[in-house]
Amino acid sequence: MSRSDLYAKKVHFGLPEQGELDQIRRVLERNVKKGDHVLVLGATAELRSIALELGCNVVSVDISLDMIQKREGNVTVKDHTKDVVARGNWLDMWFLGKHQFSAVLADASFNNVSFDHMILLMKKLPQLLRPEGIILFRHLNLHNSISINELVELYQKKNITAKELVISLHLHKGLPRQYSNKRVHMIESFDAIISVLKKHHITGWLPKLLEAHKWDGYHMMVEEKEFHDVLNSLFGTFQKLVCKSVYYSSFNPLYLVIVR
Repeated sequence: MSRSDLYAKKVHFGLPEQGELDQIRRVLERNVKKGDHVLVLGATAELRSIALELGCNVVSVDISLDMIQKREGNVTVKDHTKDVVARGNWLDMWFLGKHQFSAVLADASFNNVSFDHMILLMKKLPQLLRPEGIILFRHLNLHNSISINELVELYQKKNITAKELVISLHLHKGLPRQYSNKRVHMIESFDAIISVLKKHHITGWLPKLLEAHKWDGYHMMVEEKEFHDVLNSLFGTFQKLVCKSVYYSSFNPLYLVIVR
């Protein structure tokens, strides 16, 4: 099963939980009105659905048409007059008009580019936004707030779900893997998580599902302070929003930037 198939079947670890989606909806609802234009970076169908449900016109841009097409079935609002999908490079969205969007939504999208390209992309986004437009996105930050052994123990005691365990391990600074230009390879990361599970005698469906999640790509990840320094330098201020019902949300939070 491919990565896009996993996303389509809603069994991918990267999809937002309902509490996180509710949080995104509340924030977006306060910052857009019916008829506004919203840009979605990536193929996260749930972000498109939220914006469409609020009556917005939505443009989604992703480099992978396969990913977008596989996720079409998960968009809850079927209105092709308001929902436009484009294959394109986030760093050169030349086909979009300047200052026409009220919001840019993204789900770990900035983790899918290099650190330097993330900064470049964040510099470009204000050119697409209207005054007081927002950038609203979840972002993966490295953490070592709890040991790997303690995380596994929380899972074994059923205090956290398998998804909360996997994401928390993926973001853990102590997970044994190589870093290159602030990036980790996803195959190596999943292999390292599987090794942790085997060490703690966790077998069965979870390691098998992790095997299916392997993909030949990278995640850019830095510690929270370094990421916050970037946001401060580019935008001056931002809000970090944690979903209390989701364990990993403190290091995979929702960020709100208002572009002045």
